[in-house]
Amino acid sequence: TVNTYNLLANSSFPNGNPPIYKTNNSPLVTVVKLDDGYALRVQVTAARGGVYFTKTDMVKPYKSGDSYSVSFKVKGAGSWHTVAMEYATTDRNVLPIIDAEKWQTVFVRGVSTADIGAFIIYLMEGADIYIKDFMFTKGKMFVDYLPAPDDLDNSPGGTNILTNTN
Repeated sequence: TVNTYNLLANSSFPNGNPPIYKTNNSPLVTVVKLDDGYALRVQVTAARGGVYFTKTDMVKPYKSGDSYSVSFKVKGAGSWHTVAMEYATTDRNVLPIIDAEKWQTVFVRGVSTADIGAFIIYLMEGADIYIKDFMFTKGKMFVDYLPAPDDLDNSPGGTNILTNTN
């Protein structure tokens, strides 16, 4: 069964409220309006800087032994340092060259080895990137972006497209 439930609420960054747990080495993180929605802008001035999305605060928290798949779109300038889940194994990690003009899709997949930890995006000094369409699901199949059902339930005019959210 393919799980298309996006576990990361506010993953489209509405109202300037990104679901960030913490940052490391002080990257500048802002939400910017684009023609087709919002994106998270991350600018790194230190040797490297990171953004953490906690797995314990997700709509349905991850547990040890759960498979996960993460994808998001990125564009801008800079180099990756690390894109991974803390306390997890990674069996697939596709990090495209960051392009200034074209959105590229990042894929990360693995198995959680603890109930704690976070999904981390670390970039090297000078990076200035935009992230959008963050999709975080249980299971090993990558799926196209969908907002978390909770986001749809809480948005004006939103409709929960799932019949069973358990």
